[in-house]
Amino acid sequence: MRFSDTARLALIETNKRFGSYKYYESSPNEVMNVGALVKKLKDFPIEDVTAELLHLAQRSDCPLDPAELVKSILVHVDDQEKFQSLFDNSELVKYYNYRGNN
Repeated sequence: MRFSDTARLALIETNKRFGSYKYYESSPNEVMNVGALVKKLKDFPIEDVTAELLHLAQRSDCPLDPAELVKSILVHVDDQEKFQSLFDNSELVKYYNYRGNN
């Protein structure tokens, strides 16, 4: 199972447990274990991490905005050396500053 599928399942579970209000009003960090998702990413080569995060951000089959989750993941890893090259990707960086329209 690819990472974006795992993250999608986490979004489905979060929506069932908390609904959308807390996800959007607070942040994914408040209602999801973003750290556990980041831990899974540490096993991937950085090129695959980039591809998976871009794929996740653009998914249309999630009950909650996956770009919000990508933003939370990027904020979570912005001080970790392994992930620094993510911030060289202009497509991915736009999610770091993402503000959903919800």
